[in-house]
Amino acid sequence: MRLAISESSDLNVTLHKIDQESLASIFPNDVDESDLLTFLKFSTEQAADEVFWMKSDSSIFYVNSAACQKLAYERDELIGMRVWEWDPLFPKEVWPTFWEELKEKKHIDFETQHQTKQGKVFPVRIKAHFLSHKGEEYLFAYVSDISDMKEQAMQLEDRSAHLEALVEQRTAELEQEKKKFEEFVNLAPVGIAINRLEDGAFEYINSEFSRFTGYTVEELNKMDYWQLTPKEYEAQEQVQLDSMAEKGQYGPYQKEYIHKAGHRYPVLLSGIKIEDLEGKEYIWSVVQDISLQKEYEDSLRKTNKDLEASKDEALRSAQVKSQFLANMSHEIRTPMNGIVGLTNLLLGSPLNDEQKDWTLGVKASTDTLLTIINDILDISKIESGKLTIESTPFALMQTIHSLVQPLFVTAKSKNIAFSVKTNGIENANYLGDPVRIKQILTNLANNAIKFTDQGSVNLLVEQKPSTLPGHAKLVFTITDTGIGIPAQTIDSLFQRFAQADSSTTRRFGGTGLGLSICKQLAELMGGDIGCESREGEGSTFWFSLDLRIDSAAGESKQAVGETREAIDLSGLKVLLVEDVKINQVVAESTFQKMGMHVDIASNGLEAVNMVSQSTYDLVFMDCHMPEMDGFEATRKIRSVAAYKNLPIIALTASALKEERDKCISSGMNAVVTKPFEPSDIVSVIRSQNIR
Repeated sequence: MRLAISESSDLNVTLHKIDQESLASIFPNDVDESDLLTFLKFSTEQAADEVFWMKSDSSIFYVNSAACQKLAYERDELIGMRVWEWDPLFPKEVWPTFWEELKEKKHIDFETQHQTKQGKVFPVRIKAHFLSHKGEEYLFAYVSDISDMKEQAMQLEDRSAHLEALVEQRTAELEQEKKKFEEFVNLAPVGIAINRLEDGAFEYINSEFSRFTGYTVEELNKMDYWQLTPKEYEAQEQVQLDSMAEKGQYGPYQKEYIHKAGHRYPVLLSGIKIEDLEGKEYIWSVVQDISLQKEYEDSLRKTNKDLEASKDEALRSAQVKSQFLANMSHEIRTPMNGIVGLTNLLLGSPLNDEQKDWTLGVKASTDTLLTIINDILDISKIESGKLTIESTPFALMQTIHSLVQPLFVTAKSKNIAFSVKTNGIENANYLGDPVRIKQILTNLANNAIKFTDQGSVNLLVEQKPSTLPGHAKLVFTITDTGIGIPAQTIDSLFQRFAQADSSTTRRFGGTGLGLSICKQLAELMGGDIGCESREGEGSTFWFSLDLRIDSAAGESKQAVGETREAIDLSGLKVLLVEDVKINQVVAESTFQKMGMHVDIASNGLEAVNMVSQSTYDLVFMDCHMPEMDGFEATRKIRSVAAYKNLPIIALTASALKEERDKCISSGMNAVVTKPFEPSDIVSVIRSQNIR
């Protein structure tokens, strides 16, 4: 409380009401009054606070040492002084009212200021007590210097003000950050929402969320999450909430939302659980409207379905084309077998020079036609995915030997040199497809000879280290001194139907399929192929592949160009099963020239009967015949124990792998494709170890 007069005076005094207590002092009973007085005087004089005794007229009649030191007065100076005389901050006119207040309350506690003799002002707290004795009235006061307390209070106030300023500044910054965050989030192409975990009420949503729900931000802020969710999703929602409780997150999760207009649309949600400073839990979700995505997926499914149907149709077309080509190949090879066979027979008969030249021309034409047929059939197999690469043990030197003899002959006919060099493969055996390797080399070497009018063609076969364990890198290089290839056409050289230029086609012929097939075969075997050439200076073609080394096989000792020991076929009794008359003539004559005795069956049924009635060393079986085909005939022959080991060789005009597989599975020992050369017959008989 304040003194009543303080509002109209200069005395700045705050009065604190003190509870009234008994004035009776309790002191030890065993201390006499003389000693007690001594104790009290000592206590008062040694007190740290200032002690004043005043009379009712405000004159001082006692101060302790602390008061003298604090106010910088001598004791004699203060004794007898009035309060306003040493303390000008206490106006004289205030004293009467102050005294009356003191008399009324008996105890007053207030704060004010004191001034030293030198004029220094400091804050104090005064506890004044009124007492009367023998008709006189006195004031007894304790005065405490509260400068430190005031300083601390001021510092605390300053600090508080500073903190308030910091809080205001940080609040402003947070508001600014929040504004930036909201601007940023509103730019996001996905919906963002914050919901209370306890009831799903929206606390915040961005513009995109508002857009795809159809509600305004203000409308959503009055709604909860469940108003957008169809009822049938409640069970699934509970699973997501369980995930949230366990992992602190949920999703990605597909569901539907209910648009303000009433229709449903698909959304994809993901979210995390967050807490505010008070521990209140919220769900922060990222929501995508996937309507367009779903439409795209539906469209894609439908497209995959104009596509699956197209694929099936394409496969059917490819199968039809493949079957057509296979049939055409078979039908063409059948008469060609007659042409090739009769040509070989003519070449083995007495002819004058002109007749021999004509016959050689027929043979060259049929060889060219056969190459074209084989190329077309290979392209068909590759397109339909039916061309497979074998992995069988073989001696590469034997493969090289089998292809060089015809190349020597062809090169010699053009008066050019042909040479073969090998490095590291002489005693090596590999696992791979020797037929396809031979096909590539034959094509490349024939091309080199075809386009070389003078000089030489050289084949180099090398084994080099491979990066694959247990493998060897084989590099085949064919170099010629021919016409070369223009630089601008080298890149397209391995494309189908590509040749150097139209004049090349007119001059040398060809379909342009050979190199394309070589490239695809090399790649199917995991290899590579390429060419380097200068127009007018010759060309170098190469291909390489990594093959596994067949360490279990024995060594191959035969050198390139070395002719294997001839076998004696005279006296062999063979059964030829063939329904086409011209093929009967060709095969019979060819076999007889080799010294074999030949019986002929016109179909499979006749063959089964003849085998049961006579003893044969070997059976050559056509596959497609009336009455009974070669497959059924072979199975019936094999069903008889006595004929289990009878060699049966297929003679077929079909060059498809499926045909070969069917021949072997029916019980045949090997396959020779029509049209055949006498050397093919020798090779297959040698493979059966008959002689």
